[in-house]
Parts: sequence; structure tokens; C-alpha cells
Amino acid sequence: MRKTSHHVAVKSEAVTGLVTPLPPKRRVVARTLFVGCLPWLAAFLGSYVAHRAIVSFLLYHTLCFTASVVYRHRYGPREHRQMPFRRWAQIAVLCAAVCVVTYFGVGFLGWLINADHVKRGLVSQGIGTSKAALIGLYLYFAVVNPIAEEFFWRGSIYLGLRASGWSSRRAGIVSSLLFGSWHWLIVRFFFSPEMSILITISIVAVGWAFSLLYERARSVPLVALAHALGADVPILVALWAAVLR
Repeated sequence: MRKTSHHVAVKSEAVTGLVTPLPPKRRVVARTLFVGCLPWLAAFLGSYVAHRAIVSFLLYHTLCFTASVVYRHRYGPREHRQMPFRRWAQIAVLCAAVCVVTYFGVGFLGWLINADHVKRGLVSQGIGTSKAALIGLYLYFAVVNPIAEEFFWRGSIYLGLRASGWSSRRAGIVSSLLFGSWHWLIVRFFFSPEMSILITISIVAVGWAFSLLYERARSVPLVALAHALGADVPILVALWAAVLR
């Protein structure tokens, strides 16, 4: 009896506060995991069938925003916690440090990025290397991508797994694996096979960090801001440092 009571208490604590929990149902989990695998299809159709990155982006981000609307309707609005200014400042400083380290490592030490390899990838995916094309790419990835991804991965997939009764740890690990793994289909165009695997693993780790932040802050916009400044902008800085300088 004592063991059963402890199990119920832990289960209740795991989902309290973030969403109104549903009874654990395999159907809810299966549906959420299925939706979380659809980015693989979007990337395959766009980058391997159409050979156009823009098609991948449009399919993927349409999926992100559509799923967000559906999950918001099903589970209700996201709850928010008021974040103190000190926390915002810490996030901003951390993101700025990531940008500086990225620029120094890529621009001055030549880590990670082979400029010729990246250029070939941009051309093969129909983006090109003109300044106009790259400016459009920068704006899109600095604004649209972090918003779409966070409303999908943290605000829909992670939230759906939590609402089904999963603990924050379990939902964070699984949603982060789904979040990071599909990026391999795109990353491999721009990096060597070995580096592509390492970068994919790092994206999984970043996804886990975003899950922790979302669990703590309960704010998709805040996580989207951290995503933009701490992940996507450093990637763009690295691209500029290696390809355009």
C-alpha cells in the first residue's frame, strides 16, 4: 500500500502545474510520437525529392504551426510563469557568449565548417551563395524558425507527452531525440558524415536544455527567444564567419 501511494504521488507531481493531465493513454502517446516523426517526411520530400531547401522549410514550418493550433485546441493555452529580470539577463548573456565563442571558433580558428562544403550544400539545395539569398535565409532563420520550432517541439510534442502522463524527464528525453534526429537529414548536406553525427547529437542536447527551460518557465515565447539567440543566430554567425568573410 505504501509503495502504491508513493507511485501515485510521484506520478501526480510529474504533471502538476504544466498542463491539465489526461489519463495515461497509449493512443495519445502514439499520436504525439507520430506527429513528432513527420519532420523527417517534410525534409525528405523537400530536400531529397524536390531538391529545394525552401520546400523543406515550407513543409516543416507549416507542420509546426498546424500542430501547434491543434494541440492548443486540445490541451488549452500554455500556462506562463513570470520570469524575473535577472533570469532574462542571464539568458541574454549566455546567448551572447555562445555567439562570441562561435564566431571566434569558426571565424578565427576554422572549427567545424568547411567553407567549400557549405557552399556546395547551399547550391545543391537551391539557395545559392548570393548576398540577397543569404540575407533572406538569415532573416527567415532568425525569426520564423525558432518560433515555429518551439511552438511545435516544446509547445506541442513535449506538451502532448506531458499531458498524457509522462514525467518531465521522460518527455524531455524523447521529444529532444525526435527534435535533434531529424536535423541530420539537412545537416549532412553541409558537413562531413562524422561531423554531421556530432552536430546532430549536439542538437539533441540543446533540445533537452530547451525542454528544461520550458518546464521551468512555461513560456513558449521565452524558449523561442533563447532558441533564436542561443542556437539559430550562432549558426548564422558561423555561416557568415566561414563563408562570407
